[in-house]
Amino acid sequence: NKYQFIGNGDLLVYDQGHLEIISTNWATDETLKQLSKPQI
Repeated sequence: NKYQFIGNGDLLVYDQGHLEIISTNWATDETLKQLSKPQI
């Protein structure tokens, strides 16, 4: 199986006229390891 990460993982939150950007590091080796496991 091949996976492709699209985007940088930032979460955009728009609340009451204010834009907040929450950075995440979801595109990591640990995430890839989880994805490579068979889903039951």
